[in-house]
Parts: sequence; C-alpha cells; structure tokens
Amino acid sequence: MLLSFSCENYKSIISTGISLTQNRKRISKSARESSNITVLEEKGVKALPIAIVFGANSSGKSTLFGALKTLLLLLKNGIEPSFYTPNLFLDRDETLFRLSFSFEKKIYNYQMSYNSERIIREELLENSLPVLDAKDIKKTTLPSSILSYLESFLFFSSFSPSWEEDEERYIALSGKTRKEAREQIISLMKKLDFPLYDIKKDSDGWKSEHSDGVWLSLNDESDGTRRVLSLLASFLTSLETGSVLVVDEIDISLHPILLRTLISLFLDKRYNTKNAQLICSSHNTDLMDAPYVTTSELFIFEKTKKDGSICVPVEELTSSKDKGRIRSLYLSGRLSGVPFPYI
Repeated sequence: MLLSFSCENYKSIISTGISLTQNRKRISKSARESSNITVLEEKGVKALPIAIVFGANSSGKSTLFGALKTLLLLLKNGIEPSFYTPNLFLDRDETLFRLSFSFEKKIYNYQMSYNSERIIREELLENSLPVLDAKDIKKTTLPSSILSYLESFLFFSSFSPSWEEDEERYIALSGKTRKEAREQIISLMKKLDFPLYDIKKDSDGWKSEHSDGVWLSLNDESDGTRRVLSLLASFLTSLETGSVLVVDEIDISLHPILLRTLISLFLDKRYNTKNAQLICSSHNTDLMDAPYVTTSELFIFEKTKKDGSICVPVEELTSSKDKGRIRSLYLSGRLSGVPFPYI
C-alpha cells in the first residue's frame, strides 16, 4: 500500500506531497456503510483506499502525478537527462523524491535525490532500519522484489486512452484469458447502464455489439463509452492485483453519477479484496460531498508565489461541522484552490 509520496524541486513544485495514511480521528465505523471499505489495513498499517485531488487549472495536480511517474521511470531506466526538470526559479541542482509504502508486511521509507547526470543519493529504511544507502550512481540499487512492486503502479491517461493497450495490460497482469477479461469488463459496462453486449476486433478494426446483434465501429461510440471501456480495464487491473492506480482528470466525459459509481468500486469489498488504491484528480466538485467520501480523502492544490504548488488535505481546512458542505466552501474560495477569472 502506498502511504505517502512527496517531492522537492520538480517543475512548479518547490516542496509538497500527498499522504494516504489513515486518520483515525475522522474515519469511524459509521463513516461508510458496513458493506464498504472504511480503511485499508495490513498488519496494523492503515491507509486510504482513495485520494481525490482538486485545484484550479495549472495549480500542480498533474505535476505531482508526473513526479511519481518520473520516479518510477527513473527506477526502471536509470538516469536520463529528460527526467530532470527542476523548478526554474530555484537555484538548486537537485530534485528529491520521497516514498513511503507497506510491502510484504513491512513499512519502507525510500528517498532519491538526483540531477541530469546521476543519482546523488538513494536511501531505503525497512521498519525504520537502514538497509540501503548508495551515492553517486546511474541506476537504482533497490532489491528486485521492491522494484517489482513499485513498477506495478498503474497510470491511466484520460487524455489519450487506448482500449487495446489497457485490455492487454489487464490480461497480462490479472492472469485472465481474453474471454474472461472481456466478459468481466462488459458485465460492468452493463451495470453502469451502457447497452453493450460484446466487443471484438476484426479486419475492419474494433467493433461493439448492441441489442439485436447490431455491431458498430468502436470509433463511432461516444467519447464517454470508449473512455469507460479503457478506464474499467485499468480499474480491474488495479483491483485484481492490489496495485496503485493513478488517474489524472478522471472526470473527463463522464456523468457525475457514473463517476461516483466508478470511484466507489475501490470502496466496495466485493471488488477491492487486495488493498488496491486509487489516486486521481478531478474538477467534478460533486465528489466532495459524495456520501462515501471523507475529508481525509480530499486534497486541494494551490499555486503560490512563495511556495510554488502545494497540496493541502481538506481535513486541515475544515471541521466536523462542515460535513455536507465541502463543495460550497470550496467553490466560494474559502478552501483555496479555485481560479478567480474575470472578463
């Protein structure tokens, strides 16, 4: 389980991060219905199943997600100049990433500092005890088991989803046959009120079956239909492998009710049996007052001149008396993270 991620000197970020550590103070047994997941737990370690990030355009939401992806690319490929994108307003030739996670019943704290030429330092603590401290290297020295775990993190592109790639990833990582994977996705599409009965690929490309055996080109389907197909493949991959899924702008082309239902899959014990986690950004403020979302799972990004892009938990900005009106507080500007346009 991912517990936290932070970075320093990366694009618009000077220093910020996001924590998925469970806050007992706010989440109780009554916080959600008994059929839903209140919190993820593994050998006494607790973490949030979802984290939803809000903020104005160009506030830094995508930058934080990009930082996490950059770290994972660094771990996989080693140092490449294109991975080094420091804050141009800082006189500092070093970017720092920190990652805390639970893996195989142990808590790990990892950090890496690097520039365009080398990994300056790499450190790993296992249950607070140092197990790795490497300096001036070109590629990670993490144990292969931990590296495999971190490389299992999934990223979904809301701007250019690819049904074929997402389905292939689902099949490869879940161990399902193509028929089993497709049946699972189509079954969920029907539950989400999409009238699809099957999907196939022939010499003319991808096609989807509707009632009475009518087949349409997948390209003729709505953006929403094609996006949900791809999104479900990524959701199911995460849920069935217990991995972390990161989705930027998850609400694109999705109805608010549909969006709520999709996110709730990670809070449903029938689907999330392996401590999967969803981290996403959204401009759909209906999610702020969704009945299953707690303030611990909401975050707001704000860009400031002094501190750059910063991520603030909504829990720190509100109290218990604000329940049910987080959305109105946010849109009024009282929680920051909103634009102030004028014409």
